[in-house]
Amino acid sequence: MTIAAALYLLCLSSWLQQQPPAPATNSAPSEAVQRLIELLPPNSMWRNMMEHGAKGDGVRQHWMDGMRKQGLKLATLTFEFDWVQGGAELKDWQLVSVEYFISYDSLGTGTAKPLTNPDGLKAIHASGLEADLEAVGLARAKRGIWVEDPGHQHPPREAGRGYKQVFLAEDEWLPVQMFPWFAAYGEGTTPLMHAALLGDIERLKTLLAQGAPVNAVSSDGSTALLYASEGKGPDTVQALLVAGADPNIAANDGSTALMTAAAADDLRSVGLLLKAGANPNARDADGNSAVSIATQRDHAEIVKLLRHAGARE
Repeated sequence: MTIAAALYLLCLSSWLQQQPPAPATNSAPSEAVQRLIELLPPNSMWRNMMEHGAKGDGVRQHWMDGMRKQGLKLATLTFEFDWVQGGAELKDWQLVSVEYFISYDSLGTGTAKPLTNPDGLKAIHASGLEADLEAVGLARAKRGIWVEDPGHQHPPREAGRGYKQVFLAEDEWLPVQMFPWFAAYGEGTTPLMHAALLGDIERLKTLLAQGAPVNAVSSDGSTALLYASEGKGPDTVQALLVAGADPNIAANDGSTALMTAAAADDLRSVGLLLKAGANPNARDADGNSAVSIATQRDHAEIVKLLRHAGARE
């Protein structure tokens, strides 16, 4: 599950509490929102949010028309930055990846694949849309709050590298601005781990091709595979396994990629990890195994798969 997926309910609750009652005299916004809801798949996070009352600001922007001309529904931009003075100052912003989608399903269902067609990407660049989205995205990226204030992390960290993901949609009623969090990468993490954490498959493949060490560990013992197993998608997990990622490296707390994928209810990733030789009976420092975690969370299909692979309670 993405960071946005893990935290959006908290943001949604806060947002709803701050909203004034909607005017009863103007039905146009509600009709537009309802039409958009009906276009979204039942398991879409966007649909869930909108059915709970969240919506965009309704302000039509020129770049939204540009997205429609290119057949795009959604764009995800990832920016990185340096933070200093316990997060009091953010500087050296860089756009590290942009993904374009022809459907809204990239968040929540995870079924949509980013556009990779060279001609399509070339047309987006030539139209000037890419530059427009980067400018809009950067302005939005610089407005936000910390998931965890770096100054209050344990141990406290005064400086480091952080990231912010921004969603831009061609529909002004999609509530894309409800994810305002800055986040800091963990100590000792590598660019490959960052790409895995964000589910940035293209950057991950580029780094692997450049020789990035696939089994490097962070300060807490995490690997890129452990980050990828947090629900970032089986494609990310598979790319790391193909590159030689060891599925049995455990973090300092004993957690493994298989446990993490089981917790995230990622059935395909669990299957890939088992096929790659992940130990189904490894336990973390608290005695939890992948199957006990899946059982506690009622992930029945994963429990079945793990038991078939020889997992014991």
